[in-house]
Amino acid sequence: LIRTPDKHFEYGPQLLNRKFKIAFSAVHRNEKTGEIEYDNCVELRTNEIGTAPIVEGGKVVAYQVYIGGGQGEKNGKPTFAALGKPFGVFTDDNLLPGLDAITQVHSEWGDRKNRHWARMKYVVHAKGIEWFQEQVKARGVDFEQPLPDFDPGPRMLHHGWQKQPSNGLWAYGAYIENGRIINGANGKLKAMVRHLMDSYDIELMTTPNQDVLFTNIPEDAKQDFEAAMKPFGFGERNGKAYSKLRVLSGACVALPTCRLATAESELFEPELIDQLEKMGYGDVAESIGITGCERQCFRPATKSIGWVGHGPDIYGIKLGGSEDARHQGQWLTDGEKWYLKQVPRDHVAIVCAALFDFHRDNAEGGEDLGAFLRRVGTEAVIEALRNNPNTAHLLEKTYDAPYVPE
Repeated sequence: LIRTPDKHFEYGPQLLNRKFKIAFSAVHRNEKTGEIEYDNCVELRTNEIGTAPIVEGGKVVAYQVYIGGGQGEKNGKPTFAALGKPFGVFTDDNLLPGLDAITQVHSEWGDRKNRHWARMKYVVHAKGIEWFQEQVKARGVDFEQPLPDFDPGPRMLHHGWQKQPSNGLWAYGAYIENGRIINGANGKLKAMVRHLMDSYDIELMTTPNQDVLFTNIPEDAKQDFEAAMKPFGFGERNGKAYSKLRVLSGACVALPTCRLATAESELFEPELIDQLEKMGYGDVAESIGITGCERQCFRPATKSIGWVGHGPDIYGIKLGGSEDARHQGQWLTDGEKWYLKQVPRDHVAIVCAALFDFHRDNAEGGEDLGAFLRRVGTEAVIEALRNNPNTAHLLEKTYDAPYVPE
């Protein structure tokens, strides 16, 4: 604790206004090119505070801090999902005091009475970044203005072999659909993990995208290690290799595990990808995120297509995000009407296919689905779906537009 480093954390006096999350992104040196690569696998801007290293001359020289991110919403309340806004650049000496000061400001100004308006993004929305900066500086913390064009990097998934620069050993990143280590259609993953951990002197880690990393693998054990995974069916689902779309997509746990969920997510996502693969979209380099309720724990809106559970077997769509998680998707609304708020489960794949086709037939310059949809705009998306015989009927039912911050 910055203010009382010689004491234990006293929860009562430090009580914050509901949920508060902090994320740190990373940088890596590419083993093949020697270049520094920024890695935002944590999607740092979806949190109250996100901190990204700034590298110059091969060294971390400062940190760019973002504040006010958060994905949770509440239907019928003036809430919204948002990516954190650039706040400032901090030196190594000023970073922790700066984070502490930012937390103090939220603790003092965050809404303690209205739980739907209690997170930091609403303080940032109501008071503004400049006001927040002044509050932090008033607490004696110095920092520079944020770099407007700084990019914390894409959502790296860390699949496959990667060398560990700290000790020269290797890590193997294994894709785990929705983070569920079970013996099922994706292979005998539970048995595989146990076998590998018993057979090799290694360590196991989880990633922010619900996959696992087997770490500290010696060079001379790599070939045997990878071969040891094959008998368990790793890398395949129902005997077929994992598709690109499947590996890039995911879901939160939802029903029946999560008591807050209103729709299936973890159980629905594999089924949805199965459908889309059969329809010919398995090689699409896009991502689909599904969550069982509007709290949006898997951050579906930062994916190419996001689906949010709105009731048993009912899902609302969010568009404008991207596979690399650099953008925030939004509900499909023209400002007056809200479209595709309640899409039946058996029509979700149909809508996804219509969007993939719309993008394939009209994209320019290699733009991904999110970039394409942001370029053409909401009205063009609505019109394309309305003119598609497979989705036209879904556009007939509309709702009052959701709250959109000014």
